[in-house]
Amino acid sequence: MRLAVAKEEVWLMLSHEDLDGVPMLFLANKMDVDEALDSAGCTKALDLDHIRRRRWKIYSSNAVTGEGLAEAVGWFTDELKTNSRPKPASR
Repeated sequence: MRLAVAKEEVWLMLSHEDLDGVPMLFLANKMDVDEALDSAGCTKALDLDHIRRRRWKIYSSNAVTGEGLAEAVGWFTDELKTNSRPKPASR
């Protein structure tokens, strides 16, 4: 049930024109839990392979130990630096 809601929210967000082309970072968290989906399972469950017109990446992570978080934030930071769009001028 939670994955179905997450999938719906992801695709709603992806369809928003203000976010067109903005890189997306996904964290497959809870890797310390035996039943947790790995990053490949999350990719499949959320249909992430169907994302077009933007770069995206998914990292396995564990918020308790911090595993995977530095790498994920590093990737996202690099993406924002290299793919930043100028903001429209204020009137």
